[in-house]
Amino acid sequence: MASSGPMRTIADILPFRAEATPEKTALVEMAPDGRLAETKFAELARQVEAFAARLHAEGAAPGRTVALLMRNSRRWVVAYHAVFRLAGVAVPLEHGMLGGEPERLGHALDDAAVAAPPAGGPPPSRPQPSDLAQILYTSGTTGPKKGVELTHGNIIFDVETCCRRFGLHEDDCLPALLPYHHAYPLTATVVLPPWAGARMAVGDVTERRTRDLLRLCRPTVLVGVPRVFESLLDGLRRAASRAGRLDKLELGLRLAALVKGATGVNVGRRIFRRLHRELFGGTQLRFCVSGGARISPALLKDCFLLGIPVVQGWGMSELSPVAAAQPFSPF
Repeated sequence: MASSGPMRTIADILPFRAEATPEKTALVEMAPDGRLAETKFAELARQVEAFAARLHAEGAAPGRTVALLMRNSRRWVVAYHAVFRLAGVAVPLEHGMLGGEPERLGHALDDAAVAAPPAGGPPPSRPQPSDLAQILYTSGTTGPKKGVELTHGNIIFDVETCCRRFGLHEDDCLPALLPYHHAYPLTATVVLPPWAGARMAVGDVTERRTRDLLRLCRPTVLVGVPRVFESLLDGLRRAASRAGRLDKLELGLRLAALVKGATGVNVGRRIFRRLHRELFGGTQLRFCVSGGARISPALLKDCFLLGIPVVQGWGMSELSPVAAAQPFSPF
């Protein structure tokens, strides 16, 4: 099922936003000087058009696959959308394949090849919801990774449903904490934010400056896997221990648990507002979403008492990928 609104395919998203809110920030990224570099929707759309023209000159055409092998960056986002401007098929691949996995890389490139007429003339019109949008390579039970084919309609329906489920809106900011070549971060932190008119914050958990990115971009929603939240709590406890504040941290958790038990209200964000300012630049973080693996109840409880509620989702690449998720309640 596809959206019936003005953004029925991924190719529709940036042109719509560039016209509706041209001066609104679409994307922020850490600059070399440690500051956040902002890109407006109008400028991002212009960059996509320019790169689409370059791809067209190099032979990209409707139905032809274009592989993406880069670390998370603004350029990755531009290249991804440029493929759809030409009605092409994106094939996001793990950047690590470039470092010594020629067999896996060769298999993916050969397997994803799609026959298409030669390029020529003006860039083609945008794709339709039923057209193939991307091929994602995911582990199977045996043998090499298998290519999962997803249409524009598949992805847009998942994005639209997630926005309704979680109440996402134009004031939200969703940082990328996972590599874009996976279905989960690709849908949740590349396609979903501009569809909702929200901000992307480009980053990666493999980068050392992720903590700086989170503090500067002031996230409202964090999308991650259990290991992300485990690392967050481990880092908090180590920092509290080094600062001689571990007892205060544990006392705050007990107090939050007592208030919750007595009133049903989560006061963690108020009790730990200093911690929220240090981590997220303020107390605006609404909730987190965990997927990709089972998360322990103890970890969920600790995050909740810190005022960092985590809801769980389940899905698979073949489902674009979100299939089910808890509803979010601030209480």
